[in-house]
Amino acid sequence: MEVTTQLLPILAVHFHNDLGLATANTLAGICVGVRQVDVTINGIGERAGNASLEEDGILKNKGTYEFVSAEYVGFIRGSEHDIRLGKLSGRYALKIKMLEV
Repeated sequence: MEVTTQLLPILAVHFHNDLGLATANTLAGICVGVRQVDVTINGIGERAGNASLEEDGILKNKGTYEFVSAEYVGFIRGSEHDIRLGKLSGRYALKIKMLEV
């Protein structure tokens, strides 16, 4: 029987940035087959010490950070890279959104 990745469990990692190595450890995990990583985006979650997704450079593929698509829950994007802002969105995210308007 041929084993495919669909039959394998999804390995996940969650690193804290106590020593400044969260991003490096996250990328190392991806390189060895981890399929789910816990990271921050636009500063949301950085107080928890997680790796910054912007540093990982993997924002181009929404599947890397959205486990459920926005469209699935009824949100219609204005563009392919549209990010929904909420009360916990960082100042940088708000600044970028204001520049788009």
